Amino acid sequence: MDPNHLPAGDSAPYHEVLFRCVDDWGLVPQKTSLLRDGVNHVFATETVDGAPVIVRISDGDIRERGELDGELIWLDHLIRHGCTVTTPIPSRAGDLLETFAVDAGTYHACCFERFGGRELYPKADPEWNDALLLELGREIARIHRASDELTLPPGHNRHQWYQSDLSVFPDPLPDCYDPRAVAAMEAFTNQMRARP
Repeated sequence: MDPNHLPAGDSAPYHEVLFRCVDDWGLVPQKTSLLRDGVNHVFATETVDGAPVIVRISDGDIRERGELDGELIWLDHLIRHGCTVTTPIPSRAGDLLETFAVDAGTYHACCFERFGGRELYPKADPEWNDALLLELGREIARIHRASDELTLPPGHNRHQWYQSDLSVFPDPLPDCYDPRAVAAMEAFTNQMRARP
């Protein structure tokens, strides 16, 4: 399975929200393509001025607005500390995060500047080398150092990965779940949570 295309129950609400984002950020629908689906749908597109951008649409039942606002505060903090991260783009209303109510529920959308370049393949691209990994390590270290200095306002923190609804198994388990697989996954989660 392609990790960039995780199955989503129904992508129609994401596309409906994307259509509504066209006016909010001045996007070109004909230049838009889906990069990744799942919990967030990520689209590559352009503004009417020709600037390449990314649009991320999140399901409000899975990711709360406060959590997404916290990510935007974090990105602003990283930018102010000289880290190489994407820059959020305000909508025409001046907001970095727009919330849309559609028939399927509430969805949150934000738009970011899109970095140039291309995807590298470790086995095929000579650019995937020790020098690149060293630079990536340095940048990740800068991000961690800057992140250590940030305290988000109450209600804006991300949930821990193990607190996500996607990481919790229903009780009782539906018949389609293999209890042995669930037990193994829960044991792995507990092992990972015990690490420093």
